[in-house]
Amino acid sequence: MMNTLEQEWLNYASKVLPKGCPPVQKQETRRAYYAGIWTLLQMVKELGDDEVSEEQGAQELEKLEEECVSFMSQVGSKY
Repeated sequence: MMNTLEQEWLNYASKVLPKGCPPVQKQETRRAYYAGIWTLLQMVKELGDDEVSEEQGAQELEKLEEECVSFMSQVGSKY
């Protein structure tokens, strides 16, 4: 079974937030995390439109993954 977004957030936060960070840092990081998820969900929902073929949808998802891989390589993280 897939983790919940909250479970993924807790895992992510444990890896990226320094111990003892100020509450505002945790709050802003959590907001950015969920805003990113919201944005991605809206983009994925667009792929479900009747005008988008399955092949086009798969290509768009691959482009998004490549963009993430590129970003992660730039920041030196393998999260």
